[in-house]
Amino acid sequence: MDFVIRRLGEDTKDDFLRFFDKDAFSDNPEWDGCYCQFYLDEREGLEWNGTAEGNRANAERRILEGSMKGLLAYHEGKPVGWCHVNLKREVAVYRNGAGDKEAIILCYVIAPQMRRKGLATLLLDEAVAMMKEAGAASIEAYPMKNPKVMEHSYHGFLEMYLAKGFKVTGEDEYTHKVVLEL
Repeated sequence: MDFVIRRLGEDTKDDFLRFFDKDAFSDNPEWDGCYCQFYLDEREGLEWNGTAEGNRANAERRILEGSMKGLLAYHEGKPVGWCHVNLKREVAVYRNGAGDKEAIILCYVIAPQMRRKGLATLLLDEAVAMMKEAGAASIEAYPMKNPKVMEHSYHGFLEMYLAKGFKVTGEDEYTHKVVLEL
């Protein structure tokens, strides 16, 4: 399958919004209103009550400001995948203690009909290149240890990261911490 990867920006904002409006969570309506804002909002603990309308507006504002970064994957001109990647200092939940040269991959969202076609790996390759270009010295991610359902794989798969040279540097009850020195 042929995919085109483009960076999130003012010129791809409408594609991003359309993807999250219609396709991103077509098989998981419970997460339908996220617009990839979960990790960007200041809050204590993991409590989060973002509304779909508020998240959409925040996503649009952050895209136009340039503070929200990521990659859109297209197939036949239509957005079919997303990877949220940024410097940690731009991500509220990970900002404390983050150095200026640390990056993080927050999530992948792949349209249901495009899963298991290597798209997350293509997005990972471009995310690494994008963060190198941004001056990051390392990039980290937190794949789930034993996802019970597909939805819990939104951080990517451990095997995918290991195949690209990431090293496991820590873990907790639910996730592995993987890091690639750039």
